[in-house]
Formats: sequence, structure tokens, C-alpha cells
Amino acid sequence: MHYAEPSETWGMTEPGWGTAPATRSGERNGSPHGTGNGLAVAALVLGIIGAVAGVTMILFFVAFPLGVLALIFGLVGRSTARKRQGARRGQAIAGTVLGGVAIGLSIIGALVIIAWVEDTDITVKGPFRLGRADPAVYDTTVDTCTVLRDFAESTGTITNTSNVSRTFVVVVVFRDGVTRIGEGADHIRELRPGETAHWRTGDVVRATSARCGVVVENSV
Repeated sequence: MHYAEPSETWGMTEPGWGTAPATRSGERNGSPHGTGNGLAVAALVLGIIGAVAGVTMILFFVAFPLGVLALIFGLVGRSTARKRQGARRGQAIAGTVLGGVAIGLSIIGALVIIAWVEDTDITVKGPFRLGRADPAVYDTTVDTCTVLRDFAESTGTITNTSNVSRTFVVVVVFRDGVTRIGEGADHIRELRPGETAHWRTGDVVRATSARCGVVVENSV
């Protein structure tokens, strides 16, 4: 009895067996390749918040860390975008730029605030002034007291006569007769025992002459 040879279908692969069907470029296992880049989005959001905080200057301490994070996330996001065919590349670049802007503004804000404190902390009644100092712990002199172009200015010296380092605020009250017309102060920091420091302060006044009265206060 003669049997027929097996048909050629023995060598064929059934649909769905063997290699997986081709997918569109940029996809793997049905997931789009190139759409996910969360760091780019995070960089953009942090960069915007950091830049806004930096513009206010007083929030420089918030702007700086946000700017650093935005810069780091943005750089990593750009690297991710190159690997994923440009996914959110624009957001990564914008976040990087805004992060740098936030850092720059925070530095400027810090410098401005420090300069402002240096100029004004001794003219406002706040935590720097802790009441009058004991006359036994200092000796002060007034060298000049002048008014020039509506600006009263006074200079002098102060000596720490105690046996410990001290910080003083030298307050000068400007008077026209008995009328108080202005006030200025100078912050003398960490004056060592026996050490003498020069102080200088002034204020805008509406007078052509003035008398200067000095009050020395404790400070921190």
C-alpha cells in the first residue's frame, strides 16, 4: 500500500507563532516609545516656580534649591529626550534655562537683602537693638556733626571698656533746637575688650544745622 508524502504545510508557521508581528517605529509591546519624560515636566514646573520666587528677591532661599533641581532635572530630561526621539525636549530645555535663571536671581536677591540689612538693620527698632548699654562697658566720642545738602551726618568712636567682646548699636538723634529731625545708627560688631572702633551714620533732614545726641545700645 502506498502512502502519500506529507504535504508541504509541515514546514509552515501558524499565524501568531514564531516572531512577533512588526510594530510601528517607536513602540515596544504596544507602549509608545518617546512620550514619557517626567523629568522634563518636573524641570519646567520647578523652573517656573523658582524663577517667580527669584523675582521677588525676598524668597531667594526658595528660588535657589528649586533652580538647582530644575537645572538637574532639565539636563537629565534632555538626555532622556535624545534617547526617546525628542520626547518633551522643549520642556527639558525650558526647565534648564529657567533653573539657571532662578539660581541667578536667588544669588542677586541674597546679595540685595544682605546689603539692605547692612545698611538698615541699625536704623530700625527690631531684634538688633536690645536696650541701652551700661555706660560702664563703653566709652564713646562724637567727632563730627554736620548737615550738608539736607543730609545730617555724625562720626565718632566707641571703645569697649569691659572684659568681654561686645556688639553695640550707636544711635545718633539729630535735633534742630528741641525738635527731633532725624535718626541714624551704626552697628559695631564683636568689639573686643579695650578695642576702639569708628562709627558713622546719618539721615535725610529738612534743616540747615543740627545737634547730635548719642545713645549706645546693646545688640546681637
